[in-house]
Amino acid sequence: MACGHRRELRRCYPQQNPRRDHHHLEPGRRASLRYTAAEAIGKPITLVIPEDRHHEEDGILRRLRAGERIDHFETVRRRKDGGLIEVPLTVSPVRNEAGQILGASKIARDITAQKRAAAQQSIMIRSFMVQQQMIALADMEKVSGHGISSSLA
Repeated sequence: MACGHRRELRRCYPQQNPRRDHHHLEPGRRASLRYTAAEAIGKPITLVIPEDRHHEEDGILRRLRAGERIDHFETVRRRKDGGLIEVPLTVSPVRNEAGQILGASKIARDITAQKRAAAQQSIMIRSFMVQQQMIALADMEKVSGHGISSSLA
């Protein structure tokens, strides 16, 4: 998606020009990052990128300059209050009619809650598996007539 058509512009957020500052910030993105348009537009994109992830932006820009589109790049962004959110980014070069790259369009969504839920689910599954192994071990002890502790001594 080159975001060259008016109807597509509504879906492109934030747009970034070659100076690496925000040119446009969609309401959904403003809500997840908790910045107002006035606070973000014209500011460096690094406003929302944690310092330890600035190198990622350099890599994204290098790929964009080569005309590449970046699909589903999972990273972290910083909200106004300093909190971190996990986001997948899709980044596309924005071109003029002559095909020259004018800037970038980034689409991101907050997947922090989904990531936390997946991590919790993984912990619960591991816990369940350990419980099942403990039950099986206890059953084996009953069948054999002596416990593990006596065979270890």
